[in-house]
Amino acid sequence: MEEESDTKEKGQILEKNNKTNTDDIQKNFVIRIMDIFFGKTLLFLKLIIIILILIIIVSFIPNKSGLDNQNPPAGCNNLWWYDNEHSVCQQPKQFCAAYMYFGLQTFETKEACENALAETK
Repeated sequence: MEEESDTKEKGQILEKNNKTNTDDIQKNFVIRIMDIFFGKTLLFLKLIIIILILIIIVSFIPNKSGLDNQNPPAGCNNLWWYDNEHSVCQQPKQFCAAYMYFGLQTFETKEACENALAETK
């Protein structure tokens, strides 16, 4: 009988120790999760917000190179032009592939456009 009660007591002690260890593990786990979400993560979120703000600011900085200086895609050219509806040389426009239509005249420079337009008058 004594052996049975000793075994029961040992079992209860082991069960109590296991429960205590489980509780400690759960508490440590919760503390670690809280640290991840409210400790280091705030720094991470602050860095992300700063980066997003910088991206927004940079996107509003105007591109100083005008259309004249930009490299058009392959098969395209930025050309001065006039046509039957425009009697003044128009600012460079990007023309690609088969862009010609009746009355359209295109030129590499503004001066060439103006000279050709003067000859038609």
